Amino acid sequence: MKKRIHQKYLAAGAAIAILSLTAGLRAQTAEPGRLVLHLPASLSRLASKVSRVNVDGPLLQMAASSDHDPQSRQMLSRLKGVYIRDYKFAHPGQYSPSVLNGIVRQLHAPGWQIIVSSSDKTGKQAWIAVRRNSEMITALAIVAAKPTDLAIVNVVGPIDLSQLGALGGLGNLGKLGALGKLAGPKGHPALQHR
Repeated sequence: MKKRIHQKYLAAGAAIAILSLTAGLRAQTAEPGRLVLHLPASLSRLASKVSRVNVDGPLLQMAASSDHDPQSRQMLSRLKGVYIRDYKFAHPGQYSPSVLNGIVRQLHAPGWQIIVSSSDKTGKQAWIAVRRNSEMITALAIVAAKPTDLAIVNVVGPIDLSQLGALGGLGNLGKLGALGKLAGPKGHPALQHR
């Protein structure tokens, strides 16, 4: 009798695990190029400052229609979403390396290509990755980490890297200004078309 009950619990546990896994896979594949940014709640509790940006759908179209620069308007109208997470901590070591590893692991998934990665002895690390189809870049991810800072930028939709500065047209939303600086007049060398 005990053995049969134990087997029922094992079967129920396995079914829950399979359902959770397939739900997670659906979330990851629902919008190709969108990173899964379900970060632990403890990250927000420990951070001294948290910025979250989720601009997609009608909000993104509204931003595009209100932009006066035709180049910006064109780029923004094609995007599907801009997602940003930025955490600042008072002291080093307040966030687990496993959080960073979970984000960076997504950049190693099929379809992504890391075009820049850097690290130094002070603990600063950065990655820039793109997804592309045969014609264009379809998503961009920037992950930057310091001992007291973790920032993730994920742009989903057709992207012309020479027009990356157009994202500044969304206004003062977290790290978007940094994207404009990456593009600059000539663009960041790492983001040049290859």
